Amino acid sequence: MAAQQVFNIDELLEGIANELGDAQSLVRMLRWTRNIRSWAVKKLARVYDITKFLGRFFSNPDRFRELQAETGTIVSGSQVLQFMGLYNFGPGVDIDIYVSRHGVVDLVEFLKCEGYVFEHPLGNEFLDFTLFNIANQTLVPIHSPYPRNSIRAVLKFVRPATSTAPAVKLDLIVATATPLHCILDFHSTVVMNGITEKFAFSLFPWATFARQCGLITTPAIGPRVTDAIDKYRRRGFNIRRRWIHKSDHPPFMEGRLRRVGDHDCWIIPFQSPTTDSSRTRTHHLEWNTFKISNLRLQAPPHTHINVSAYTIETACIRSAMLRRPYIATCDVYDFAVEILARLRTFAYQYGYFDDTKAGRFLRSAQLYAYRKQTVEELITMHP
Repeated sequence: MAAQQVFNIDELLEGIANELGDAQSLVRMLRWTRNIRSWAVKKLARVYDITKFLGRFFSNPDRFRELQAETGTIVSGSQVLQFMGLYNFGPGVDIDIYVSRHGVVDLVEFLKCEGYVFEHPLGNEFLDFTLFNIANQTLVPIHSPYPRNSIRAVLKFVRPATSTAPAVKLDLIVATATPLHCILDFHSTVVMNGITEKFAFSLFPWATFARQCGLITTPAIGPRVTDAIDKYRRRGFNIRRRWIHKSDHPPFMEGRLRRVGDHDCWIIPFQSPTTDSSRTRTHHLEWNTFKISNLRLQAPPHTHINVSAYTIETACIRSAMLRRPYIATCDVYDFAVEILARLRTFAYQYGYFDDTKAGRFLRSAQLYAYRKQTVEELITMHP
């Protein structure tokens, strides 16, 4: 109280934040004392106004965030890079939205209500055909600069310009596994960022925002990927296939087991549109793991394809016993498969031979102790 009588705490913190200059320093203030953390949360809400950001694309941003929560949808691409880095890449208004196949119909209906029109010569007839194929897990031919193996379909929409708002181009990218898989499949670490309903995240924040550098992580680099990388190089990012680090803290953490939300991530929490506490429960995205692995490949002779030195190691954990698929490193994948096998055997003993029903049975609170014991036993076997 005595200190507050001498000077205004808010004015002091505002001065510190302005002196630090960059947005990441403001986020680090969240780790300080309770009073400073409370101030930093309010400051972040002003600087990173998610409602204002989404309001450029949707008249009802709160409903979009609700759909994100229901479907696991992630916003990514250059718009998120601009949002987190407080950059301005020019007047173009476009946005990339990544969704699982189970949530695509709800997103399409929302976009129609928002005035978006499907861009295709056959119009809604082809859209219905595409949605039918997605629902039946039929691969849809795509022609785009996006990575292929993580994407099932790309649906292009446009919202016509009005007297008060410019036209908006929107790509709805349907993932084969999860939206995060698409992000980890990007050409470089610069764009491995995203916005969920609860927070914005950057997987390589120090390299991307503090040093404006990036590591190419796609093995084969063809003309379309080269064009995409060159676009970010023109925006000031130094993107390479290999970096030599002299510091003890390499910006890309090669070979280190990572997860969304770990100490090396940058998380910007948002105020929930429905409750005052938006981070009370762990987000399902934070259970996904990945790491950068070194590849030693040689390009085929007499080809024009370059080969990257690094890639993101991922495997997809799918099971009807799980509510959703997860992305994991190969080691975590093997561990998870063994856990699921043991849990399936246990469920069979109680007459649950269908994996979906077995999953509901195993998720019951009464079986928490057994699930914990199973994991602990396997950790002991595989330290």
